[in-house]
Amino acid sequence: MPTPIAEKSAQRDRWIAVYIGALSVVLAICALGGENAAKEASSKNIEAANTWAWFQAKNMRRDALRLQTAELELFLATQLNLDEATRKAFTDRISAYRQQEALLTTEPETGEGLNELFAKAKALEAERISRASRTHSSTTGKPFCKLPLCSHPSPLFQAEASH
Repeated sequence: MPTPIAEKSAQRDRWIAVYIGALSVVLAICALGGENAAKEASSKNIEAANTWAWFQAKNMRRDALRLQTAELELFLATQLNLDEATRKAFTDRISAYRQQEALLTTEPETGEGLNELFAKAKALEAERISRASRTHSSTTGKPFCKLPLCSHPSPLFQAEASH
């Protein structure tokens, strides 16, 4: 028959085990939340980088069109003795380049113009920062979740350590 002290010790050990189990569950939830937020932040980072790369490629194309347009306009201005058919071919090409430039600058129907890509990339960056801050806040809780496990060991662990 167990003594009252042994019963009290066993009951306390059970409560400590329940406490440790509950803390383990909280720690697992903290870790899982941090991993998911980290994956989402990484995904948004990749998406933002891809959008910025696309933006830069389109911007380089637009700059090339602007240079071509300027060269053609300069050529037309300096070559006054061109016949009408040649002059019309140059002005038509300049007009086509200006239309392409306008489409590169803004394309609201598809959302693929430079203005739309800029806004999308900025929004993705903000979302990435938001997800990263959630990652940081969920991972900063991990050490605090572990503290009670280390700072209040069970008497059983003390007994094993002394042997």
